[in-house]
Amino acid sequence: MKKSDVIEETRLRWPDGWERTRIQDRKPNSQWKGARDKYRDTLLRELELMGATAVLISRSADERLDPGVAVWFSLKKADFSWQDGLGLDSPAPTLDEIDSAFRDRAKRCHPDNPDGGDIEMFKRLGDYRKHARAWILGKHEDRHEYVVPCDRFSESRLNLAALRLAFAAFRSLERVGVPAILERTLDRAFKTALPMNASEGMQ
Repeated sequence: MKKSDVIEETRLRWPDGWERTRIQDRKPNSQWKGARDKYRDTLLRELELMGATAVLISRSADERLDPGVAVWFSLKKADFSWQDGLGLDSPAPTLDEIDSAFRDRAKRCHPDNPDGGDIEMFKRLGDYRKHARAWILGKHEDRHEYVVPCDRFSESRLNLAALRLAFAAFRSLERVGVPAILERTLDRAFKTALPMNASEGMQ
């Protein structure tokens, strides 16, 4: 990951829908004695090992008021499963071909199908269609599509340390041979979009 792909902001961008730790419930941690830069660098190393291609570390300028940290990041993805999923032989189908392939397959597994539907397959086909259209339209590279926030501790450096440990735990899922759990966890729990205006000046 290049230095230009790492952005640090002293304006906390907390993801929508994530609860905040109440002030009186924030914890110290006397065992974590490292400086903020050390924890940031080890966090970035974990993200790099996970395959992150871009990172935004967001924290408040005044950690006395708000020590929270939110790490927004993107992962490498070379997933063209939409071709097989939609039965498309061409690497460059037209939008009409994509939509037609989606309709043909979706009507068979639609939840309202009287012969019985398959809601999971129907959702998957919708994802295939979305990714196929994004590929053709050149919009397939999301930036900072995942976020993991932490404000459990009383200092931003401690929240950085906690996030580093969280990413190490995520990576351990890959090391023990269950990367599908990691992928499902990221996509279901941590996939999001930056709050409005968060990506200004990031291109």
